[in-house]
Amino acid sequence: MERACSSRAWPGRWDLHALGANLETDQQALAPGGTIAAYASDGDPGRPLPFRALLWKNATIHFVLVYLVSPEANRHAVRDLTTHLSSGALRHSIARRLPLSEIIEAHEAMEAGHLNGKLILDVP
Repeated sequence: MERACSSRAWPGRWDLHALGANLETDQQALAPGGTIAAYASDGDPGRPLPFRALLWKNATIHFVLVYLVSPEANRHAVRDLTTHLSSGALRHSIARRLPLSEIIEAHEAMEAGHLNGKLILDVP
């Protein structure tokens, strides 16, 4: 994580995209003046922030509800994500891939909450 945060690809800041279970690690990895873009709380919406540590980093927390972003911001996000995924700079974590015929098993796996990544359904 430390090496990734000093990457030239993200000069002067590091954007992290969750706020919850990894909050302590996130705030340690955050570059001075960095931004945490929070879209989830990992099931703990009442978790206190490490105020002093974030204050001394001059950190910004930007809360993002993807359903409310502007169409322009959505286009930019899709473009940027596509660029990073295509270049290999960002990898998406896929926990399981199932055919649509196994939709019940997929639903049960999601409800169980033990997946480390996304569950992909292949639709014919």
